[in-house]
Amino acid sequence: MPNIQVKLRRGTTAQHGSFTGAEGEVTVDTDKDTVVVHDGSTAGGHELRKKSDTIAGSEIDNDAVDTAQIAANAVTSTEIANDAVTTDKINLRAVTFPKIQLMANMNVVGNLSGSTASPTSVSVLDEDAMTSNSATALATQQSIKAYVDNQISQVSTQVSKYTSTWFNNATGLANGGTYSFSHDLGITDILVQVYVSDNSSGTNPQLVSYLSHAPGSVQTYGATITNITSNVIDVQLGSYGYLDISNVGYQTLTTFVGKYIKVVAIG
Repeated sequence: MPNIQVKLRRGTTAQHGSFTGAEGEVTVDTDKDTVVVHDGSTAGGHELRKKSDTIAGSEIDNDAVDTAQIAANAVTSTEIANDAVTTDKINLRAVTFPKIQLMANMNVVGNLSGSTASPTSVSVLDEDAMTSNSATALATQQSIKAYVDNQISQVSTQVSKYTSTWFNNATGLANGGTYSFSHDLGITDILVQVYVSDNSSGTNPQLVSYLSHAPGSVQTYGATITNITSNVIDVQLGSYGYLDISNVGYQTLTTFVGKYIKVVAIG
């Protein structure tokens, strides 16, 4: 091989900054150990990058680098500085489901620590009986419905309610009178309450489900249930009226005449 050496004109980076080479001329930057191509008009010429050179983010156009230009597994977490990828550097909708690392079946990403923490994989359990009793797992809609339905089915008797309208017997109530109310609750475990009000709107209702004797008298006040069948409730009013209790606790013996009563039954 002939012993021929080719030497190009050379200079420091500073010297190149004020030098305009001829079109097609190549010089050497001795500070950077790279070559510079000139075009006859640009001072400093055009520096050729070396493989080892660092490329700043400001030197890369938006969308210039896409996934097709990056080899699989080429960018790892060790090559990304902490907090380097912030929300303002990610385009809207740029992170799609296929770009998220595959997760195990029946898992989601979440934070169940009770405070600020990095998200982790959270299990989603499909247990109709909630067997795991986990404080950190989610439940499927189907398993929640199955669990609730099972709990309801274990209640032997459903609670029902009967409520009459505010009643005054059309012609008015009478002290000592007995009145019948139709219901459909049967006769097992029936709880009945009677209320009284001044009008059919039920303003300021009072509970009168008691029957007591007035002091030194055989006359009674309040109301009592005298008979319950599978479909009828009989209510007897006290012959002496009822005790009207004011909002400050004063009791006044008051007649049922001109009043309205309501019967509420639960069973």
